[in-house]
Amino acid sequence: MIESHNNLLPRGFSLNEKGLYFEENWICSPIQVLAYTRDENNENWGRLVRFADLDGYTHEWAIPMELLGGEGTELFSTLLSLGLRFNNQRSAKNRFIEYLQSIKLDNRALCTARIGWYIDLFILPDGAIPKSNEIYLQSENTNFAGFRVAGSLENWQRTIALPCKGNSRLIFALSCAFAAPMLPLMNAESGGFNLKGASSIGKSTALAVAASVWGSPKYLQQWKATSNALEAVAEAHNNTLLCLDELGQIDGKEAGEVIYMLANGSGKNRLKAKGGLRKKFEWNILFLSTGEISLTDKVNEAGKKAQAGIFNRMVDIPADAGKGYRLFDTLHTYPDGNALASHLKDCCHKYYGIAIRSFIPYLVTLKEQLPKVLQKIQEDFFAKYVPQHADGQVRRVAQRFVLIAAGGELAIKLNILPFDIGEALEAIGICFGAWLEDRGSVGAYEIEEGLRQVRAFFEAHHSSRFAIMSNEGSYSQEQKINNQVGYKRKTNQGNYEFFVFPGVFRKEICKGFDPRSICKELAERGALIRGNERQFIKTQQLPPGKMKIYHFTPAILMEDGE
Repeated sequence: MIESHNNLLPRGFSLNEKGLYFEENWICSPIQVLAYTRDENNENWGRLVRFADLDGYTHEWAIPMELLGGEGTELFSTLLSLGLRFNNQRSAKNRFIEYLQSIKLDNRALCTARIGWYIDLFILPDGAIPKSNEIYLQSENTNFAGFRVAGSLENWQRTIALPCKGNSRLIFALSCAFAAPMLPLMNAESGGFNLKGASSIGKSTALAVAASVWGSPKYLQQWKATSNALEAVAEAHNNTLLCLDELGQIDGKEAGEVIYMLANGSGKNRLKAKGGLRKKFEWNILFLSTGEISLTDKVNEAGKKAQAGIFNRMVDIPADAGKGYRLFDTLHTYPDGNALASHLKDCCHKYYGIAIRSFIPYLVTLKEQLPKVLQKIQEDFFAKYVPQHADGQVRRVAQRFVLIAAGGELAIKLNILPFDIGEALEAIGICFGAWLEDRGSVGAYEIEEGLRQVRAFFEAHHSSRFAIMSNEGSYSQEQKINNQVGYKRKTNQGNYEFFVFPGVFRKEICKGFDPRSICKELAERGALIRGNERQFIKTQQLPPGKMKIYHFTPAILMEDGE
């Protein structure tokens, strides 16, 4: 093979089992150029190369020709990291660049800059699924270290998947891994989930199990990175599951923006050094996160106020299953949670990457059927787990849970996950219920947050900032009220109703929220008496005389206005 390759080499170059030479000078360890590469627009030309590292592992890389510019620093850094050995003299490296540029080949191959779906092929760093010799990944992005395969599907099923049986959070994590490549086939948006809970509860075990579907333990990524770095990481996981550990490590000032960025599927526009825009990173992913704190806590940590949209894009799921075993619902034959977690993590170092490579070929043949499969699972999921009066925000998040359930159920049906039909749907339903309970309501997030803020104000200040008024509309002049916000009057039941100045309500009590939307919800819950069908403000006789006020009932101090 190498000898026949010598016929293609530029003058002065030779290749043998010891390496590539120019005349008598050794340049590097053996490396063959297999084909010229270019994309479907006949742009982004490159060279497909093959070489072995010191362990004998064969690497193939489609090198973008733009990496040959300048001194080729990034080119040589990447090749060295992959195990190619070089003569460090500058002249030798210049000869290597000459070799790549000058070699004459008839072979042509297509390239694509991102992993993921390319028509009916799924492109991974180590090749296409189904196998193809006609298209390769060619990218300057090098965040692909974890996309490896080890062990058989049977061993992965026996040692990793089966111990997850009956464990809702583990089945959820596995289902996320299988659902990720289904996103573009369903025209679904990117989005994520965060398993939140105390340290050592088992969150990292769930993440390791999910990562084992796609690759080695190096597949796991960290939140501890800049937003710019996470853009490259996200594109390197296009159409796959991005596993991010330790939400607490990201800067709270960036957390909200990064989650919006991950869910919106593209990075920032950036200028080239000499003008024009660089090609920005793009992706369509599911991301699974772990953290000891919630997303709300992380955003608030920086003194920022979390917006409703962020909680639609990444939702917090309590990691504790509530069965007394921390993350686990059942331990099977293991003496405790630590033993089960230790077993799973050990096996994730031995068996990985094979499950998704067994799953994806079926997606190619089932593409036309998937919408019907999803529709049926959505009907069952919504009927069983989603309250009919749930707000659109809740229903939107529920649809992402449905996609996760579809991924799990399809993997079961294809005998890749060794569970019973319906088990993934049930596990995802349990996790959805845990999210909904933790959320506190099925209403719109901004409305519920506004109601909590208004109620908190009355709880904190009902004894100090309201002047007491008699039923006749008089009050004692001896009352000293600092920063008075209104009046309160005892009802026949012995509790208080409140009359609040409009300006104070809008600017202080309801600060940061839409007062009209909050008033509408309070009126529907019986905590606010309308002035008329169109007005929330009413005219009331108060000690100073008739005034425009908001009239709150005692229900304002009761949870949910009850």
